[in-house]
Amino acid sequence: RVRLQLSFSFPPSLRAEPLNDYHAEYNATFAFMFGPLVLAAVDVDSDVFVPRGGDAFRTDPSVFISRNSTTKLEFEAVGEDGTKLRMIPLREVMDERYVVYFMTAGTKPAQPAVHYCPRSRPRQDAFEVQSPEVEEAALVSRWSAPSLPPREGLAPAGAADTERHIVSSRGVHWKLQGDRVVAKAPAPRGAMPAEAPHALALAERASAISSSLD
Repeated sequence: RVRLQLSFSFPPSLRAEPLNDYHAEYNATFAFMFGPLVLAAVDVDSDVFVPRGGDAFRTDPSVFISRNSTTKLEFEAVGEDGTKLRMIPLREVMDERYVVYFMTAGTKPAQPAVHYCPRSRPRQDAFEVQSPEVEEAALVSRWSAPSLPPREGLAPAGAADTERHIVSSRGVHWKLQGDRVVAKAPAPRGAMPAEAPHALALAERASAISSSLD
């Protein structure tokens, strides 16, 4: 029985990859690869680049890209106007400015405006934080009295002798006296339960707030 050992080698080669976009204006937008590696031009200021050799780069990028090192994956791309770009695998890019997709037609399609929110309308103050206008009287702390109930069926404003219970919360009884909301502790100081001192303090604070809002 004869045993055969076969060895295959698939050296990487350069190829062009068009942008997967159905818009006609992006038909000339290309990225370039060396085998499975995406190449990026580093230390560049623009993504507009017309390769040397006309449209031949679409099927054979080697007409304008050449490897300039035998030990490192470094490449050089030459433009139609003689401009040279340094290209390295995208995975090796660190802090450099880089480009992957090139506008090879020499022009760049119109770009949509970018705002803070994709759904926001274009305006000059798109990045400014707008402070809402709020009346100071409406800025009541979370310990304030509950909202007044509907006035239907209540005594006329100013009738201080009229008292109506509204709600009890955290040991504090909120009552309506005439047209004012006041808070009362459930028991005198001498017979306070464990949580009553806190409740009384809340009541005193709430009454002060109610008075300040009159």
